[in-house]
Amino acid sequence: MAQDVGATPHASDLDECGQRFMKAFEIHAAVRRWHLRTPNSEAFLQHLSSEDLCWALHSDCQGTLVDRILEVLGHDLDWPALRHVGLGLWLRDLQALKKVLEQLPRALLRRQSAPDKARQRLLA
Repeated sequence: MAQDVGATPHASDLDECGQRFMKAFEIHAAVRRWHLRTPNSEAFLQHLSSEDLCWALHSDCQGTLVDRILEVLGHDLDWPALRHVGLGLWLRDLQALKKVLEQLPRALLRRQSAPDKARQRLLA
């Protein structure tokens, strides 16, 4: 169901706090994917616990955590998904924040069906 954090490509880059957060996030992501495949998935709005968010807050590897979150969310990257992982509460790394703020509009534009020049420039 969920991958073991030790199997992730960035596991060696994580400190203990980051590993604990990633275990909770991997479980959360697997449950979210399962609920999105079932009918009435709109009712499922589970967030990570405050304990899980504290692990991310105290991690010195927030850039790696963000990389992994962006990788797992992929095409599902949007504000609600970031809110569910509590990103705004624990992210202190400015470079990681910049990366999120660059990738989020791209992900949202990819979902829109009407292409235009501004969209093409942003995605380039």
